[in-house]
Amino acid sequence: MTVLVLALAPFAALAAWLLLGYGNGYDGVRETPALPLPDETRPSGLRTTREIPTPDGETLEAWLFQPHGPMAPLVILAPGLAGTKEVHLERFAWRFVEAGFAALVFDYRCFGGSTGQPRHWVDPFRHAEDYEAVLDHARSQLAAEGVIDPDRVVLWGSSFSGGTVLEVARRRCELAGVIAQAPYLETPAQQAPTRLEMARYLPWVTIDQLRMSFGIARPLYIPVFGRPGEFAFARSRENPGVGGEIHPDTAQFWREVAEPARGGWSNRMLARFLADFDRFDPLAALDGVRCPVLLVAARDDDLTPAASVHGAARRTGTGVRVAEYDCGHFDLYCGEVFETNMAAQAEFAAACARLPSEGETGLPATG
Repeated sequence: MTVLVLALAPFAALAAWLLLGYGNGYDGVRETPALPLPDETRPSGLRTTREIPTPDGETLEAWLFQPHGPMAPLVILAPGLAGTKEVHLERFAWRFVEAGFAALVFDYRCFGGSTGQPRHWVDPFRHAEDYEAVLDHARSQLAAEGVIDPDRVVLWGSSFSGGTVLEVARRRCELAGVIAQAPYLETPAQQAPTRLEMARYLPWVTIDQLRMSFGIARPLYIPVFGRPGEFAFARSRENPGVGGEIHPDTAQFWREVAEPARGGWSNRMLARFLADFDRFDPLAALDGVRCPVLLVAARDDDLTPAASVHGAARRTGTGVRVAEYDCGHFDLYCGEVFETNMAAQAEFAAACARLPSEGETGLPATG
């Protein structure tokens, strides 16, 4: 017995070190206080901050943009992969207000101004729960206050959250419509991890999951965004480098990101995300959506290729419209492309919410 104990002791020590002491070199997220923004009034409407409870006791910070009038239709917006609502979503929200909508923009649990630990917990199923918590709050509380019409709600998502809204819409038949901008629908070949990368990810995912199971507050992180050839989950020539280095072809989206972000932000997400990622299937969810859907595609997108978007629309048939633009993934948020993109989105949302729109008859014909 003594010999066996001595023989196993090194393995026990190694297991304890992996569980309690090991670090993979990727620091955690630098969290900072998310002080509430002051309310803002514009000719088109008002922005205020709302706190929305989740079933597990956390609080989602949301910005409510409302036009000067009661019972407006509503668009609910959330960020893409590992993002926060401060990154370009406010410009979409104000444009929806100008079109006659209220807009509710929120941070997921563990991001930005919302509560939750550990930070930067990317999980499409948790994110779908957060969308539903916001939807339930809007259809009960905001409707009771006379702010929104609960029967005219449109969900909006972009990139990774573009896939998430399809999952929510599959479950919630009361929605008036869905806008999915450059949506994640499936993993393209150029984004699939190599065998070497999988060999690096596997132990980190396992350790992070075990630490979560045992309540050990030392999560493991992996880099989110990077350039082609770098070790990162989402690689694109439009991205900065893993360390934040700006390149000549880095998209304007990244150049306009304000620093420091409220609540703190780092180019990191929890390794445990990869454990259940394969279960996330927005394409299958799209088959079950019964409300009108607008899919926005970027022709030069190397993260969520336009071919996947068109393939999804052909497979699903009627009720799904596609708007395609000659640009990259992140160009949809900025500049001239944003203006054209936003006009089409507002027209589509107006048709879904039965708002009068110049020259509009039925659902917009996008192409």
